[in-house]
Amino acid sequence: MGLGLPSLEPGLADKLQMQQATAASETEALEQQLLEGFKREAEMLDVERELEKAAVEASIRDAPATMITHTLPFDDEQAMAWLGADTELQAALAASCEELLQQRRQQHQRGGQ
Repeated sequence: MGLGLPSLEPGLADKLQMQQATAASETEALEQQLLEGFKREAEMLDVERELEKAAVEASIRDAPATMITHTLPFDDEQAMAWLGADTELQAALAASCEELLQQRRQQHQRGGQ
């Protein structure tokens, strides 16, 4: 029996809804994986920074005072500030990660359509 809708495909709306839900789920999973990877990388950078800071502190503490005054043009506080000055690197890394995430989203969306 005809309903007067020649292009009607029964079940098409359900099929499209499932495809959209699947694509959204895959995108969310990909974003979660990327964020977890970024967190691990940030944690590793924090550990490296702490190790470098501890090494500098130990070197400064253990070196003879005359050696420090002749080899370092700044005091302990300035040295620690210098070690923590890689915020530009962190910002660049965050921007790069965000750009990569956007590219992956776009690739995934193009592949899902």
